[in-house]
Amino acid sequence: MPTSVQTGVLERRRRDTVEDIYRSIAKGDIEHLEDILLSGRAHLLVHKSSNNIKTKAFLNVLDAYKEKIERFLEAICTGDTKTVEELISYRRIIDAKHPSTMASTIHLATIHEQAEILKLLLKQRNAPIDHRDLDGRTALHYAAAIAGIPGADQECYDLLIEAGAKEHITDSEGYTPDHYKRNPELMDMLQVKGSNKYPRRLVDEIDKLIEERNLPELQRIVLSGDYWRLENRIFPQSSRDLERTLSNLLTRMMGIHQAIRDDDLTALKQLVDDERLASACDDLGRTPLHIAVLLNRKDICEYLLMVFPRIVDRPDKQVIKEALMWKLCGE
Repeated sequence: MPTSVQTGVLERRRRDTVEDIYRSIAKGDIEHLEDILLSGRAHLLVHKSSNNIKTKAFLNVLDAYKEKIERFLEAICTGDTKTVEELISYRRIIDAKHPSTMASTIHLATIHEQAEILKLLLKQRNAPIDHRDLDGRTALHYAAAIAGIPGADQECYDLLIEAGAKEHITDSEGYTPDHYKRNPELMDMLQVKGSNKYPRRLVDEIDKLIEERNLPELQRIVLSGDYWRLENRIFPQSSRDLERTLSNLLTRMMGIHQAIRDDDLTALKQLVDDERLASACDDLGRTPLHIAVLLNRKDICEYLLMVFPRIVDRPDKQVIKEALMWKLCGE
Protein backbone atom coordinates (compact mmCIF):
# COMPACT_ATOMS: atom_id res chain seq x y z
CA MET A 1 0.00 0.00 0.00
CA PRO A 2 1.26 3.48 -0.79
CA THR A 3 2.08 5.84 2.04
CA SER A 4 -0.25 8.82 2.18
CA VAL A 5 1.45 12.19 2.09
CA GLN A 6 0.54 15.12 4.30
CA THR A 7 -1.56 17.67 2.47
CA GLY A 8 0.55 20.40 4.01
CA VAL A 9 3.45 19.53 1.74
CA LEU A 10 1.35 19.79 -1.40
CA GLU A 11 1.46 22.86 -3.58
CA ARG A 12 -2.02 24.10 -2.73
CA ARG A 13 -3.53 27.45 -3.52
CA ARG A 14 -2.17 30.22 -1.37
CA ARG A 15 -4.87 31.66 0.89
CA ASP A 16 -4.24 35.37 0.58
CA THR A 17 -5.67 37.71 3.17
CA VAL A 18 -6.94 41.17 2.29
CA GLU A 19 -3.87 42.54 4.03
CA ASP A 20 -1.57 40.40 1.84
CA ILE A 21 -3.15 41.75 -1.32
CA TYR A 22 -3.10 45.39 -0.24
CA ARG A 23 0.51 45.02 0.86
CA SER A 24 1.51 43.66 -2.56
CA ILE A 25 -0.44 46.42 -4.31
CA ALA A 26 1.26 49.09 -2.21
CA LYS A 27 4.82 47.86 -2.69
CA GLY A 28 4.47 46.79 -6.33
CA ASP A 29 4.88 43.04 -5.80
CA ILE A 30 3.85 42.21 -9.35
CA GLU A 31 4.88 38.56 -9.08
CA HIS A 32 2.37 38.00 -6.27
CA LEU A 33 -0.37 39.95 -8.05
CA GLU A 34 0.29 37.95 -11.20
CA ASP A 35 0.09 34.70 -9.21
CA ILE A 36 -3.37 35.74 -8.02
CA LEU A 37 -4.49 36.47 -11.57
CA LEU A 38 -2.99 33.26 -13.01
CA SER A 39 -4.82 31.15 -10.42
CA GLY A 40 -8.20 32.48 -11.57
CA ARG A 41 -8.76 35.02 -8.81
CA ALA A 42 -8.77 38.22 -10.81
CA HIS A 43 -11.88 39.31 -8.88
CA LEU A 44 -9.61 40.00 -5.90
CA LEU A 45 -7.84 42.71 -7.91
CA VAL A 46 -10.82 44.33 -9.60
CA HIS A 47 -11.41 48.02 -8.74
CA LYS A 48 -8.09 48.22 -6.92
CA SER A 49 -5.85 51.26 -7.38
CA SER A 50 -2.37 52.30 -6.34
CA ASN A 51 0.16 55.11 -6.58
CA ASN A 52 2.89 52.54 -7.12
CA ILE A 53 4.05 52.83 -10.74
CA LYS A 54 4.55 49.06 -11.21
CA THR A 55 1.18 48.20 -9.69
CA LYS A 56 -0.59 50.88 -11.70
CA ALA A 57 0.89 49.53 -14.95
CA PHE A 58 -0.15 45.97 -14.03
CA LEU A 59 -3.71 46.94 -13.09
CA ASN A 60 -4.04 48.81 -16.37
CA VAL A 61 -3.57 45.56 -18.32
CA LEU A 62 -5.50 43.37 -15.86
CA ASP A 63 -8.63 42.95 -17.99
CA ALA A 64 -6.68 42.23 -21.18
CA TYR A 65 -4.41 39.77 -19.36
CA LYS A 66 -7.43 37.99 -17.83
CA GLU A 67 -9.09 37.70 -21.23
CA LYS A 68 -5.92 36.18 -22.72
CA ILE A 69 -5.69 33.64 -19.88
CA GLU A 70 -9.30 32.57 -20.44
CA ARG A 71 -8.74 32.17 -24.19
CA PHE A 72 -5.50 30.28 -23.57
CA LEU A 73 -7.01 27.77 -21.14
CA GLU A 74 -9.99 27.16 -23.40
CA ALA A 75 -7.71 26.67 -26.41
CA ILE A 76 -5.64 24.09 -24.53
CA CYS A 77 -8.72 22.10 -23.51
CA THR A 78 -10.29 22.19 -26.96
CA GLY A 79 -7.14 21.64 -29.01
CA ASP A 80 -7.06 25.08 -30.63
CA THR A 81 -3.41 25.02 -31.69
CA LYS A 82 -3.54 28.37 -33.48
CA THR A 83 -4.69 30.27 -30.38
CA VAL A 84 -2.17 28.48 -28.17
CA GLU A 85 0.66 29.45 -30.54
CA GLU A 86 -0.61 33.04 -30.58
CA LEU A 87 -0.67 33.44 -26.79
CA ILE A 88 1.94 31.04 -25.45
CA SER A 89 4.72 33.63 -25.16
CA TYR A 90 2.60 36.30 -23.47
CA ARG A 91 4.06 37.21 -20.08
CA ARG A 92 3.65 34.28 -17.63
CA ILE A 93 0.56 32.81 -19.28
CA ILE A 94 2.26 29.39 -19.33
CA ASP A 95 1.70 29.38 -15.52
CA ALA A 96 -2.08 29.85 -15.75
CA LYS A 97 -4.14 27.36 -13.73
CA HIS A 98 -7.66 26.02 -13.75
CA PRO A 99 -9.54 28.05 -11.08
CA SER A 100 -11.30 25.02 -9.55
CA THR A 101 -8.59 22.35 -9.57
CA MET A 102 -5.35 24.37 -9.80
CA ALA A 103 -4.41 22.16 -12.75
CA SER A 104 -1.57 23.68 -14.77
CA THR A 105 -1.53 24.17 -18.51
CA ILE A 106 0.49 20.94 -18.75
CA HIS A 107 -2.18 19.14 -16.70
CA LEU A 108 -4.98 20.39 -18.94
CA ALA A 109 -3.31 19.40 -22.20
CA THR A 110 -2.64 15.95 -20.74
CA ILE A 111 -6.07 15.38 -19.19
CA HIS A 112 -7.83 16.33 -22.42
CA GLU A 113 -5.32 14.29 -24.45
CA GLN A 114 -4.17 17.21 -26.58
CA ALA A 115 -0.74 15.87 -27.57
CA GLU A 116 0.05 18.59 -30.12
CA ILE A 117 -0.74 21.28 -27.56
CA LEU A 118 1.38 19.47 -24.99
CA LYS A 119 4.35 19.50 -27.38
CA LEU A 120 4.06 23.28 -27.72
CA LEU A 121 3.85 23.78 -23.96
CA LEU A 122 6.82 21.53 -23.19
CA LYS A 123 9.02 23.57 -25.54
CA GLN A 124 8.57 26.61 -23.32
CA ARG A 125 11.20 27.51 -20.77
CA ASN A 126 9.97 26.84 -17.23
CA ALA A 127 6.95 24.83 -18.40
CA PRO A 128 5.26 23.62 -15.16
CA ILE A 129 5.88 19.94 -15.90
CA ASP A 130 5.90 18.78 -12.26
CA HIS A 131 3.33 21.20 -10.84
CA ARG A 132 0.79 19.56 -8.50
CA ASP A 133 -2.93 20.24 -8.60
CA LEU A 134 -5.26 20.25 -5.58
CA ASP A 135 -5.17 16.44 -5.50
CA GLY A 136 -1.37 16.54 -5.32
CA ARG A 137 -1.06 15.04 -8.79
CA THR A 138 1.30 16.02 -11.56
CA ALA A 139 0.36 15.77 -15.23
CA LEU A 140 2.24 12.46 -15.33
CA HIS A 141 -0.23 10.92 -12.86
CA TYR A 142 -3.07 11.58 -15.32
CA ALA A 143 -1.05 10.59 -18.38
CA ALA A 144 -0.19 7.30 -16.66
CA ALA A 145 -3.84 6.57 -15.81
CA ILE A 146 -4.82 7.16 -19.45
CA ALA A 147 -1.88 5.12 -20.77
CA GLY A 148 -2.86 2.22 -18.50
CA ILE A 149 -6.25 1.80 -20.17
CA PRO A 150 -6.07 -1.06 -22.71
CA GLY A 151 -5.95 0.32 -26.24
CA ALA A 152 -5.59 3.94 -25.10
CA ASP A 153 -3.17 6.41 -26.67
CA GLN A 154 -0.12 6.95 -24.47
CA GLU A 155 1.49 9.75 -26.51
CA CYS A 156 1.08 12.31 -23.73
CA TYR A 157 2.70 9.91 -21.27
CA ASP A 158 5.65 9.37 -23.60
CA LEU A 159 6.04 13.12 -24.19
CA LEU A 160 6.16 13.84 -20.46
CA ILE A 161 8.68 11.08 -19.79
CA GLU A 162 10.90 12.33 -22.62
CA ALA A 163 10.67 15.86 -21.22
CA GLY A 164 11.94 14.66 -17.83
CA ALA A 165 8.76 14.51 -15.76
CA LYS A 166 9.47 13.09 -12.31
CA GLU A 167 8.15 9.54 -12.00
CA HIS A 168 8.24 9.05 -8.23
CA ILE A 169 6.10 11.95 -6.96
CA THR A 170 3.23 10.73 -4.77
CA ASP A 171 -0.20 12.37 -4.81
CA SER A 172 -2.46 13.12 -1.83
CA GLU A 173 -3.46 9.44 -1.68
CA GLY A 174 0.15 8.27 -1.76
CA TYR A 175 0.13 6.99 -5.35
CA THR A 176 2.88 7.48 -7.93
CA PRO A 177 2.19 7.68 -11.68
CA ASP A 178 3.23 4.05 -12.00
CA HIS A 179 0.47 2.99 -9.58
CA TYR A 180 -2.09 4.52 -11.94
CA LYS A 181 -0.45 3.05 -15.04
CA ARG A 182 -0.70 -0.44 -13.56
CA ASN A 183 -4.14 0.19 -12.02
CA PRO A 184 -5.95 2.82 -14.13
CA GLU A 185 -9.24 2.00 -12.41
CA LEU A 186 -7.89 3.86 -9.35
CA MET A 187 -8.70 7.12 -11.12
CA ASP A 188 -12.09 8.19 -12.47
CA MET A 189 -11.01 9.99 -15.64
CA LEU A 190 -14.60 10.97 -16.46
CA GLN A 191 -14.71 12.97 -13.24
CA VAL A 192 -11.22 14.34 -13.85
CA LYS A 193 -12.09 15.57 -17.34
CA GLY A 194 -15.34 17.09 -16.08
CA SER A 195 -13.64 18.91 -13.21
CA ASN A 196 -11.03 20.30 -15.58
CA LYS A 197 -13.28 21.57 -18.36
CA TYR A 198 -12.73 25.15 -19.39
CA PRO A 199 -14.67 27.31 -19.53
CA ARG A 200 -16.42 25.86 -16.53
CA ARG A 201 -20.03 24.86 -17.08
CA LEU A 202 -22.81 26.86 -15.47
CA VAL A 203 -23.58 25.83 -11.91
CA ASP A 204 -27.17 24.80 -11.16
CA GLU A 205 -29.05 23.82 -8.01
CA ILE A 206 -27.67 20.27 -7.98
CA ASP A 207 -24.07 21.44 -8.39
CA LYS A 208 -24.57 23.78 -5.43
CA LEU A 209 -25.91 20.93 -3.28
CA ILE A 210 -22.84 18.87 -4.18
CA GLU A 211 -20.44 21.73 -3.49
CA GLU A 212 -22.16 22.49 -0.16
CA ARG A 213 -22.12 18.78 0.78
CA ASN A 214 -25.89 18.80 1.39
CA LEU A 215 -26.19 15.02 1.68
CA PRO A 216 -29.76 14.91 3.11
CA GLU A 217 -31.15 16.87 0.15
CA LEU A 218 -29.14 14.81 -2.37
CA GLN A 219 -30.43 11.61 -0.74
CA ARG A 220 -33.98 12.96 -0.93
CA ILE A 221 -33.55 13.48 -4.68
CA VAL A 222 -32.37 9.88 -5.11
CA LEU A 223 -35.09 8.43 -2.86
CA SER A 224 -37.81 10.35 -4.70
CA GLY A 225 -36.85 8.63 -7.96
CA ASP A 226 -35.21 11.67 -9.52
CA TYR A 227 -31.76 10.09 -9.45
CA TRP A 228 -31.36 10.86 -13.16
CA ARG A 229 -30.71 14.45 -12.08
CA LEU A 230 -27.39 13.32 -10.59
CA GLU A 231 -26.18 11.47 -13.67
CA ASN A 232 -22.85 12.67 -15.11
CA ARG A 233 -22.42 15.20 -12.31
CA ILE A 234 -18.95 16.32 -11.35
CA PHE A 235 -18.09 15.72 -7.69
CA PRO A 236 -15.06 17.80 -6.65
CA GLN A 237 -12.45 16.30 -4.34
CA SER A 238 -14.12 17.82 -1.27
CA SER A 239 -17.39 15.99 -2.09
CA ARG A 240 -16.06 12.81 -3.68
CA ASP A 241 -17.24 10.67 -0.76
CA LEU A 242 -20.84 11.79 -1.36
CA GLU A 243 -20.79 10.23 -4.81
CA ARG A 244 -20.00 6.83 -3.30
CA THR A 245 -22.68 7.24 -0.62
CA LEU A 246 -25.35 8.16 -3.18
CA SER A 247 -24.27 5.37 -5.53
CA ASN A 248 -24.57 2.83 -2.70
CA LEU A 249 -28.04 4.16 -1.85
CA LEU A 250 -29.20 3.86 -5.45
CA THR A 251 -27.78 0.34 -5.73
CA ARG A 252 -29.74 -0.66 -2.63
CA MET A 253 -32.94 0.88 -4.01
CA MET A 254 -32.50 -1.00 -7.28
CA GLY A 255 -32.02 -4.18 -5.26
CA ILE A 256 -35.29 -3.56 -3.42
CA HIS A 257 -37.24 -3.08 -6.62
CA GLN A 258 -35.61 -6.15 -8.17
CA ALA A 259 -36.47 -8.26 -5.11
CA ILE A 260 -40.14 -7.33 -5.59
CA ARG A 261 -40.04 -8.26 -9.27
CA ASP A 262 -38.43 -11.57 -8.31
CA ASP A 263 -41.01 -12.07 -5.52
CA ASP A 264 -38.10 -12.55 -3.10
CA LEU A 265 -39.42 -11.57 0.33
CA THR A 266 -36.24 -12.70 2.12
CA ALA A 267 -34.06 -10.38 0.04
CA LEU A 268 -36.53 -7.53 0.52
CA LYS A 269 -36.42 -7.91 4.32
CA GLN A 270 -32.63 -7.70 4.25
CA LEU A 271 -32.63 -4.55 2.12
CA VAL A 272 -35.50 -2.57 3.64
CA ASP A 273 -34.59 -1.64 7.20
CA ASP A 274 -36.29 1.75 7.58
CA GLU A 275 -39.29 3.69 6.31
CA ARG A 276 -37.10 5.82 4.12
CA LEU A 277 -36.11 2.79 2.02
CA ALA A 278 -39.63 1.39 2.21
CA SER A 279 -40.73 4.57 0.42
CA ALA A 280 -37.85 4.70 -2.10
CA CYS A 281 -39.28 5.43 -5.54
CA ASP A 282 -38.33 4.23 -8.99
CA ASP A 283 -38.05 6.69 -11.89
CA LEU A 284 -41.84 6.67 -12.28
CA GLY A 285 -42.29 7.64 -8.65
CA ARG A 286 -43.58 4.21 -7.60
CA THR A 287 -42.76 3.03 -4.09
CA PRO A 288 -42.04 -0.63 -3.30
CA LEU A 289 -45.70 -1.01 -2.27
CA HIS A 290 -46.90 0.39 -5.61
CA ILE A 291 -44.69 -2.08 -7.47
CA ALA A 292 -45.76 -5.00 -5.25
CA VAL A 293 -49.45 -4.22 -5.86
CA LEU A 294 -48.94 -3.88 -9.62
CA LEU A 295 -47.14 -7.24 -9.74
CA ASN A 296 -49.58 -8.92 -7.33
CA ARG A 297 -46.89 -9.76 -4.74
CA LYS A 298 -49.29 -10.47 -1.87
CA ASP A 299 -46.74 -11.56 0.77
CA ILE A 300 -44.55 -8.54 0.09
CA CYS A 301 -47.55 -6.20 0.28
CA GLU A 302 -48.59 -7.67 3.63
CA TYR A 303 -45.04 -7.38 5.01
CA LEU A 304 -44.59 -3.75 3.93
CA LEU A 305 -47.99 -2.73 5.33
CA MET A 306 -47.36 -4.54 8.60
CA VAL A 307 -43.87 -3.08 9.23
CA PHE A 308 -44.27 0.32 7.56
CA PRO A 309 -48.02 1.10 7.68
CA ARG A 310 -47.61 4.81 6.86
CA ILE A 311 -46.41 4.10 3.32
CA VAL A 312 -49.95 3.12 2.28
CA ASP A 313 -50.84 6.75 1.55
CA ARG A 314 -47.69 7.65 -0.39
CA PRO A 315 -48.70 8.83 -3.91
CA ASP A 316 -46.74 8.07 -7.05
CA LYS A 317 -45.76 10.78 -9.53
CA GLN A 318 -48.86 10.27 -11.65
CA VAL A 319 -51.17 10.94 -8.71
CA ILE A 320 -49.18 14.05 -7.79
CA LYS A 321 -49.29 15.21 -11.41
CA GLU A 322 -53.08 14.71 -11.59
CA ALA A 323 -53.58 16.54 -8.29
CA LEU A 324 -51.59 19.50 -9.57
CA MET A 325 -53.62 19.55 -12.79
CA TRP A 326 -56.89 19.58 -10.83
CA LYS A 327 -55.55 22.39 -8.67
CA LEU A 328 -54.56 24.43 -11.73
CA CYS A 329 -57.94 23.80 -13.40
CA GLY A 330 -59.74 24.82 -10.24
CA GLU A 331 -57.85 28.09 -10.18
